[in-house]
Amino acid sequence: MSSKMKMVFLSALLLISTVMALTGYAVDVFAADKPIKWRMQDLWGPETVYHKANLKLADRIRQLSNGRLDIKMFPSGSIVKPSGTFDAIRKGAFQGHITAPVYWAGKMPVATILFGVPCGIDNVLDFNVWFWERGGLEIAREAYKAFNLYCVGGGIIEANAMFIKGTKHIESLEDLRGLKIRTLPGLQSKILEAIGATPVFLPMTEVYTAVETGVADGVCGYTIVGWHDMGIHEITKYIVTPGFLQPASNLDVVVNLDAWNKLPADLQAIFECAVQEWNQYWCYGDHQENVKALSNMRNKGLELIELSATEMEKTRNLAIPIIDEYVEKNALAKKAWESQKEYLRFLGKLK
Repeated sequence: MSSKMKMVFLSALLLISTVMALTGYAVDVFAADKPIKWRMQDLWGPETVYHKANLKLADRIRQLSNGRLDIKMFPSGSIVKPSGTFDAIRKGAFQGHITAPVYWAGKMPVATILFGVPCGIDNVLDFNVWFWERGGLEIAREAYKAFNLYCVGGGIIEANAMFIKGTKHIESLEDLRGLKIRTLPGLQSKILEAIGATPVFLPMTEVYTAVETGVADGVCGYTIVGWHDMGIHEITKYIVTPGFLQPASNLDVVVNLDAWNKLPADLQAIFECAVQEWNQYWCYGDHQENVKALSNMRNKGLELIELSATEMEKTRNLAIPIIDEYVEKNALAKKAWESQKEYLRFLGKLK
Protein backbone atom coordinates (compact mmCIF):
# COMPACT_ATOMS: atom_id res chain seq x y z
CA MET A 1 0.00 0.00 0.00
CA SER A 2 1.40 3.35 -1.05
CA SER A 3 1.93 6.17 1.43
CA LYS A 4 -0.90 8.13 -0.17
CA MET A 5 -3.31 5.22 0.17
CA LYS A 6 -2.24 4.74 3.81
CA MET A 7 -3.01 8.37 4.52
CA VAL A 8 -6.46 8.06 2.92
CA PHE A 9 -7.14 4.86 4.87
CA LEU A 10 -6.06 6.38 8.19
CA SER A 11 -8.10 9.51 7.52
CA ALA A 12 -11.18 7.38 6.83
CA LEU A 13 -10.64 5.41 10.03
CA LEU A 14 -10.29 8.64 12.02
CA LEU A 15 -13.48 10.02 10.47
CA ILE A 16 -15.44 6.85 11.22
CA SER A 17 -14.14 6.79 14.83
CA THR A 18 -15.07 10.43 15.30
CA VAL A 19 -18.59 9.93 13.94
CA MET A 20 -19.08 6.86 16.12
CA ALA A 21 -17.83 8.71 19.19
CA LEU A 22 -20.01 11.71 18.53
CA THR A 23 -23.03 9.52 17.80
CA GLY A 24 -22.46 7.57 21.01
CA TYR A 25 -22.10 10.80 22.95
CA ALA A 26 -25.31 12.13 21.48
CA VAL A 27 -27.16 8.95 22.49
CA ASP A 28 -25.75 9.21 26.01
CA VAL A 29 -26.78 12.85 26.31
CA PHE A 30 -30.26 12.05 25.03
CA ALA A 31 -30.57 9.22 27.54
CA ALA A 32 -29.37 11.45 30.36
CA ASP A 33 -31.86 14.19 29.43
CA LYS A 34 -34.82 11.81 29.20
CA PRO A 35 -37.16 12.81 32.08
CA ILE A 36 -37.42 10.52 35.07
CA LYS A 37 -41.14 10.26 35.80
CA TRP A 38 -42.37 9.67 39.35
CA ARG A 39 -45.78 9.44 40.99
CA MET A 40 -46.49 10.56 44.56
CA GLN A 41 -49.69 10.73 46.61
CA ASP A 42 -50.46 12.97 49.56
CA LEU A 43 -53.00 12.90 52.40
CA TRP A 44 -55.25 15.80 51.37
CA GLY A 45 -58.02 16.62 48.95
CA PRO A 46 -57.34 18.53 45.73
CA GLU A 47 -58.73 21.88 46.97
CA THR A 48 -56.84 22.02 50.28
CA VAL A 49 -53.98 24.41 50.97
CA TYR A 50 -51.82 21.37 51.74
CA HIS A 51 -52.28 19.62 48.39
CA LYS A 52 -51.69 22.90 46.57
CA ALA A 53 -48.40 23.32 48.45
CA ASN A 54 -47.43 19.79 47.42
CA LEU A 55 -48.17 20.58 43.78
CA LYS A 56 -45.83 23.54 44.18
CA LEU A 57 -43.12 21.19 45.46
CA ALA A 58 -43.45 18.99 42.37
CA ASP A 59 -43.33 22.07 40.11
CA ARG A 60 -40.23 23.37 41.90
CA ILE A 61 -38.37 20.07 41.48
CA ARG A 62 -39.30 20.05 37.80
CA GLN A 63 -38.04 23.63 37.43
CA LEU A 64 -34.77 23.15 39.33
CA SER A 65 -33.97 19.93 37.47
CA ASN A 66 -34.77 21.49 34.09
CA GLY A 67 -37.45 18.85 33.61
CA ARG A 68 -35.18 15.88 34.32
CA LEU A 69 -37.24 14.81 37.35
CA ASP A 70 -40.96 15.03 36.61
CA ILE A 71 -43.18 14.24 39.62
CA LYS A 72 -46.95 13.98 39.31
CA MET A 73 -48.52 14.70 42.70
CA PHE A 74 -51.87 13.01 43.35
CA PRO A 75 -54.39 13.98 46.06
CA SER A 76 -55.57 11.57 48.74
CA GLY A 77 -56.98 8.26 47.52
CA SER A 78 -56.16 8.79 43.85
CA ILE A 79 -53.80 5.81 43.54
CA VAL A 80 -54.46 3.83 46.74
CA LYS A 81 -56.30 4.44 49.99
CA PRO A 82 -54.47 6.80 52.38
CA SER A 83 -53.82 3.88 54.73
CA GLY A 84 -52.16 1.91 51.93
CA THR A 85 -49.47 4.30 50.73
CA PHE A 86 -46.73 3.04 53.08
CA ASP A 87 -46.82 -0.53 51.79
CA ALA A 88 -47.47 0.49 48.19
CA ILE A 89 -44.36 2.69 48.11
CA ARG A 90 -42.29 0.10 49.93
CA LYS A 91 -43.16 -2.46 47.26
CA GLY A 92 -42.48 0.00 44.42
CA ALA A 93 -46.07 0.46 43.17
CA PHE A 94 -45.28 4.19 42.97
CA GLN A 95 -42.40 6.30 44.22
CA GLY A 96 -43.46 8.39 47.23
CA HIS A 97 -45.99 10.04 49.50
CA ILE A 98 -46.46 13.04 51.81
CA THR A 99 -48.39 12.07 54.90
CA ALA A 100 -48.44 11.99 58.70
CA PRO A 101 -45.92 9.53 60.16
CA VAL A 102 -48.26 8.81 63.09
CA TYR A 103 -50.33 6.64 60.73
CA TRP A 104 -47.48 4.14 60.62
CA ALA A 105 -46.99 3.86 64.40
CA GLY A 106 -48.15 0.23 64.28
CA LYS A 107 -45.27 -0.58 61.94
CA MET A 108 -42.64 1.65 63.53
CA PRO A 109 -43.46 3.08 66.99
CA VAL A 110 -40.96 5.93 66.53
CA ALA A 111 -43.42 7.41 64.01
CA THR A 112 -45.53 8.72 66.90
CA ILE A 113 -42.56 10.72 68.20
CA LEU A 114 -41.55 11.90 64.72
CA PHE A 115 -45.07 13.27 64.20
CA GLY A 116 -44.92 15.24 67.46
CA VAL A 117 -46.08 14.21 70.91
CA PRO A 118 -48.80 15.75 73.07
CA CYS A 119 -47.34 18.39 75.39
CA GLY A 120 -44.01 18.12 73.56
CA ILE A 121 -42.33 20.63 71.25
CA ASP A 122 -45.11 23.14 70.81
CA ASN A 123 -44.21 25.58 68.04
CA VAL A 124 -43.11 25.46 64.43
CA LEU A 125 -39.74 27.14 64.93
CA ASP A 126 -38.63 24.79 67.69
CA PHE A 127 -39.83 21.67 65.89
CA ASN A 128 -37.90 22.77 62.81
CA VAL A 129 -34.78 23.22 64.93
CA TRP A 130 -35.16 19.75 66.41
CA PHE A 131 -35.99 18.07 63.12
CA TRP A 132 -33.39 19.69 60.86
CA GLU A 133 -30.60 20.62 63.27
CA ARG A 134 -30.76 18.29 66.28
CA GLY A 135 -31.06 14.81 64.79
CA GLY A 136 -34.76 14.39 63.94
CA LEU A 137 -34.19 13.84 60.22
CA GLU A 138 -31.41 11.33 60.84
CA ILE A 139 -33.65 9.32 63.20
CA ALA A 140 -36.45 9.39 60.60
CA ARG A 141 -34.11 8.09 57.92
CA GLU A 142 -32.88 5.33 60.21
CA ALA A 143 -36.47 4.27 60.91
CA TYR A 144 -37.69 4.28 57.32
CA LYS A 145 -34.61 2.51 55.96
CA ALA A 146 -35.72 -0.70 57.65
CA PHE A 147 -38.75 -0.66 55.32
CA ASN A 148 -36.80 0.18 52.14
CA LEU A 149 -37.96 3.79 52.36
CA TYR A 150 -36.12 7.12 52.50
CA CYS A 151 -37.27 10.25 54.34
CA VAL A 152 -36.34 13.20 52.14
CA GLY A 153 -37.49 15.71 54.75
CA GLY A 154 -40.41 17.05 56.73
CA GLY A 155 -42.94 19.83 56.68
CA ILE A 156 -43.76 21.31 60.09
CA ILE A 157 -47.19 22.77 60.85
CA GLU A 158 -48.40 24.68 63.91
CA ALA A 159 -50.45 23.51 66.86
CA ASN A 160 -54.04 22.36 66.56
CA ALA A 161 -56.88 23.46 68.85
CA MET A 162 -59.72 21.66 70.62
CA PHE A 163 -63.34 22.48 69.76
CA ILE A 164 -65.92 21.86 72.51
CA LYS A 165 -69.72 22.06 72.57
CA GLY A 166 -71.36 24.48 74.99
CA THR A 167 -72.11 21.92 77.71
CA LYS A 168 -69.98 23.82 80.24
CA HIS A 169 -67.50 26.67 80.24
CA ILE A 170 -63.90 25.51 79.87
CA GLU A 171 -61.34 27.24 82.07
CA SER A 172 -59.06 24.39 83.13
CA LEU A 173 -58.15 20.77 82.49
CA GLU A 174 -60.64 19.82 85.21
CA ASP A 175 -63.44 21.17 83.02
CA LEU A 176 -62.59 18.59 80.37
CA ARG A 177 -63.21 15.75 82.82
CA GLY A 178 -66.11 13.55 81.72
CA LEU A 179 -66.31 14.97 78.20
CA LYS A 180 -66.25 12.66 75.17
CA ILE A 181 -63.67 14.03 72.74
CA ARG A 182 -62.90 12.75 69.28
CA THR A 183 -59.15 12.23 68.98
CA LEU A 184 -56.45 10.06 67.43
CA PRO A 185 -55.54 6.70 68.96
CA GLY A 186 -52.25 6.28 70.78
CA LEU A 187 -50.64 8.94 72.94
CA GLN A 188 -53.37 11.54 72.41
CA SER A 189 -56.04 9.18 73.71
CA LYS A 190 -53.90 8.04 76.67
CA ILE A 191 -53.36 11.63 77.79
CA LEU A 192 -57.05 12.47 77.40
CA GLU A 193 -57.81 9.54 79.67
CA ALA A 194 -55.26 10.79 82.21
CA ILE A 195 -57.07 14.15 82.23
CA GLY A 196 -60.36 12.37 82.88
CA ALA A 197 -61.95 12.76 79.45
CA THR A 198 -63.14 9.89 77.27
CA PRO A 199 -61.45 9.50 73.87
CA VAL A 200 -63.75 8.74 70.95
CA PHE A 201 -62.34 7.31 67.71
CA LEU A 202 -64.24 8.30 64.57
CA PRO A 203 -63.39 8.68 60.89
CA MET A 204 -63.52 12.27 59.71
CA THR A 205 -66.67 11.62 57.68
CA GLU A 206 -68.61 10.82 60.87
CA VAL A 207 -67.29 13.56 63.17
CA TYR A 208 -69.78 16.34 62.38
CA THR A 209 -72.83 14.13 62.98
CA ALA A 210 -71.28 12.64 66.12
CA VAL A 211 -70.78 16.07 67.71
CA GLU A 212 -74.16 17.31 66.53
CA THR A 213 -75.98 14.32 68.05
CA GLY A 214 -73.96 14.15 71.28
CA VAL A 215 -71.92 11.04 70.54
CA ALA A 216 -68.94 13.35 71.11
CA ASP A 217 -68.71 16.58 73.10
CA GLY A 218 -65.76 17.95 71.18
CA VAL A 219 -62.93 17.27 68.76
CA CYS A 220 -59.19 17.46 68.32
CA GLY A 221 -56.62 15.77 66.08
CA TYR A 222 -56.77 17.92 62.93
CA THR A 223 -55.81 21.42 61.83
CA ILE A 224 -57.76 24.57 62.69
CA VAL A 225 -58.51 25.33 59.05
CA GLY A 226 -59.43 21.69 58.49
CA TRP A 227 -62.04 21.82 61.26
CA HIS A 228 -63.29 25.16 59.94
CA ASP A 229 -63.78 23.79 56.43
CA MET A 230 -65.70 20.87 57.94
CA GLY A 231 -68.02 23.39 59.63
CA ILE A 232 -67.24 22.35 63.20
CA HIS A 233 -67.91 25.92 64.38
CA GLU A 234 -71.58 25.46 63.50
CA ILE A 235 -72.03 22.93 66.34
CA THR A 236 -69.42 23.92 68.97
CA LYS A 237 -69.00 26.93 71.26
CA TYR A 238 -65.40 26.96 72.56
CA ILE A 239 -62.01 26.94 70.86
CA VAL A 240 -59.52 25.71 73.46
CA THR A 241 -55.86 26.62 72.98
CA PRO A 242 -52.92 25.94 73.15
CA GLY A 243 -53.33 22.71 71.20
CA PHE A 244 -51.51 20.57 73.75
CA LEU A 245 -52.80 17.24 72.41
CA GLN A 246 -51.46 18.01 68.94
CA PRO A 247 -48.82 20.71 69.19
CA ALA A 248 -46.45 21.42 66.30
CA SER A 249 -46.53 18.42 63.96
CA ASN A 250 -44.34 16.96 61.24
CA LEU A 251 -45.55 15.59 57.91
CA ASP A 252 -42.95 13.46 56.10
CA VAL A 253 -41.89 13.37 52.46
CA VAL A 254 -41.00 9.69 52.02
CA VAL A 255 -39.92 7.80 48.89
CA ASN A 256 -38.96 4.29 47.85
CA LEU A 257 -35.29 3.77 48.71
CA ASP A 258 -34.44 1.85 45.53
CA ALA A 259 -35.97 4.60 43.39
CA TRP A 260 -34.07 7.20 45.41
CA ASN A 261 -30.74 5.42 44.94
CA LYS A 262 -31.27 5.33 41.17
CA LEU A 263 -31.47 9.12 40.99
CA PRO A 264 -28.25 10.93 40.00
CA ALA A 265 -26.59 12.72 42.91
CA ASP A 266 -27.53 16.16 41.59
CA LEU A 267 -31.23 15.23 41.38
CA GLN A 268 -31.11 13.91 44.93
CA ALA A 269 -29.63 17.23 46.05
CA ILE A 270 -32.26 19.19 44.11
CA PHE A 271 -35.05 17.11 45.66
CA GLU A 272 -33.72 17.62 49.21
CA CYS A 273 -33.26 21.37 48.74
CA ALA A 274 -36.73 21.70 47.24
CA VAL A 275 -38.23 19.92 50.26
CA GLN A 276 -36.51 22.32 52.64
CA GLU A 277 -37.91 25.22 50.62
CA TRP A 278 -41.36 23.56 50.52
CA ASN A 279 -41.30 23.30 54.32
CA GLN A 280 -41.34 27.10 54.45
CA TYR A 281 -44.39 27.74 52.28
CA TRP A 282 -46.05 24.63 53.73
CA CYS A 283 -46.03 26.11 57.26
CA TYR A 284 -46.59 29.68 56.00
CA GLY A 285 -49.69 28.59 54.12
CA ASP A 286 -50.94 26.58 57.08
CA HIS A 287 -50.48 29.53 59.45
CA GLN A 288 -52.20 31.99 57.12
CA GLU A 289 -55.19 29.72 56.58
CA ASN A 290 -55.45 28.96 60.31
CA VAL A 291 -55.50 32.68 61.17
CA LYS A 292 -58.27 33.32 58.64
CA ALA A 293 -60.26 30.32 59.86
CA LEU A 294 -59.89 31.29 63.52
CA SER A 295 -60.97 34.86 62.82
CA ASN A 296 -64.00 33.68 60.89
CA MET A 297 -65.07 31.25 63.61
CA ARG A 298 -64.76 33.90 66.32
CA ASN A 299 -66.81 36.28 64.18
CA LYS A 300 -69.50 33.61 64.08
CA GLY A 301 -69.65 33.49 67.88
CA LEU A 302 -67.10 30.94 69.06
CA GLU A 303 -65.27 31.85 72.26
CA LEU A 304 -61.49 31.51 72.28
CA ILE A 305 -60.17 30.09 75.55
CA GLU A 306 -56.44 30.15 76.25
CA LEU A 307 -55.42 27.78 79.02
CA SER A 308 -52.92 29.28 81.44
CA ALA A 309 -49.23 28.44 81.73
CA THR A 310 -50.07 26.68 85.01
CA GLU A 311 -52.57 24.43 83.25
CA MET A 312 -50.06 23.69 80.51
CA GLU A 313 -47.48 22.69 83.09
CA LYS A 314 -50.06 20.28 84.56
CA THR A 315 -50.61 18.67 81.16
CA ARG A 316 -46.88 18.23 80.62
CA ASN A 317 -46.48 16.66 84.06
CA LEU A 318 -49.28 14.25 83.17
CA ALA A 319 -47.94 13.50 79.70
CA ILE A 320 -44.22 12.92 80.30
CA PRO A 321 -44.58 9.66 82.31
CA ILE A 322 -47.08 8.31 79.75
CA ILE A 323 -44.71 9.01 76.86
CA ASP A 324 -41.75 7.63 78.82
CA GLU A 325 -43.63 4.36 79.31
CA TYR A 326 -44.66 4.22 75.64
CA VAL A 327 -41.12 4.53 74.27
CA GLU A 328 -39.69 1.85 76.57
CA LYS A 329 -41.02 -0.74 74.15
CA ASN A 330 -38.92 0.48 71.21
CA ALA A 331 -35.27 1.61 71.20
CA LEU A 332 -35.60 4.03 68.28
CA ALA A 333 -38.74 5.63 69.72
CA LYS A 334 -36.88 6.08 72.99
CA LYS A 335 -33.92 7.61 71.15
CA ALA A 336 -36.20 10.14 69.41
CA TRP A 337 -38.07 11.03 72.61
CA GLU A 338 -34.86 11.45 74.63
CA SER A 339 -33.59 13.74 71.87
CA GLN A 340 -36.78 15.83 72.05
CA LYS A 341 -36.64 15.96 75.84
CA GLU A 342 -33.05 17.16 75.66
CA TYR A 343 -34.18 20.01 73.43
CA LEU A 344 -37.11 20.82 75.75
CA ARG A 345 -34.59 21.07 78.59
CA PHE A 346 -32.45 23.35 76.43
CA LEU A 347 -35.53 25.57 76.00
CA GLY A 348 -36.18 25.56 79.75
CA LYS A 349 -39.56 23.85 79.31
CA LEU A 350 -38.51 20.65 81.04
CA LYS A 351 -36.36 20.05 84.09
